[in-house]
Amino acid sequence: MREALRETQKSTVLVEVEHANARAGAELKDFVSISLVNMVAVTGGRVYVQFHPAIRRLQKDQRDYTLLSLRTTSAFSSQYAHALYERLRSVAFKGLPTERVSVDEARRWAGASGDKYANEFKAFKRRVLEVAKTQINELSDLQVEYETRFSPGSKKVTHIRFSFREQQGKGMQQFHEPEARKELYDTLRGEFGLGTREIEDIARSPHEFTQERIQAAVAFVRHRMKNGGKKVHAPDKLLVKALKKGWTIPTAELEDALPTPATAAAAPDG
Repeated sequence: MREALRETQKSTVLVEVEHANARAGAELKDFVSISLVNMVAVTGGRVYVQFHPAIRRLQKDQRDYTLLSLRTTSAFSSQYAHALYERLRSVAFKGLPTERVSVDEARRWAGASGDKYANEFKAFKRRVLEVAKTQINELSDLQVEYETRFSPGSKKVTHIRFSFREQQGKGMQQFHEPEARKELYDTLRGEFGLGTREIEDIARSPHEFTQERIQAAVAFVRHRMKNGGKKVHAPDKLLVKALKKGWTIPTAELEDALPTPATAAAAPDG
């Protein structure tokens, strides 16, 4: 229990911060990295957990109560994905699609009402809606779409309506079943000795480090350790490199390992 609680303190939530003067699509962005759990304690037969106040501020509407999975929301790097996902989850009980909301209300839903650069709808769509939609669809348990309505006789967008359905996003598929998660964690941590930082890096990029890719890298390192011809001194480093490079066991090596078919014995004379 003590080890598990201390491991949670090493987990972090990464949130990128947009600014009005930031160039759209810029690679270098301001970010905030927050420890998922601030303090843990076990005393008097009870477990106490304290979260950093900044974690609570990621939830835009603190008056409502919505069940959110930190495993899901911690995968988001966009502040807008955090806000929109929370809002959509909170209105799901009303049925779908959502009611039509004004563009100003949609900005509030996405947590962008104070961002002046999002006042123009084209910028709001490109830098807020599409970014949030992409991350939610790729990493969460929701598949989100939205439609717009124009002002009569003009091309000005006045209202937006959202629809979504349950799904297994790429970020959810990798560690969906508890037993599968535990087995994968035990392999990375126990067999190969990966540290918390390396495991977090893998978990933060589920679209890149899929379960199939991890399993292929594990098989590659095991194969090298058994058949490589020389001792592997740092399996953990080799596994991380195999993951990043996408290495798999060469087919030729698998074929060489197969037994050579026996030739038919020559028939005796006479």
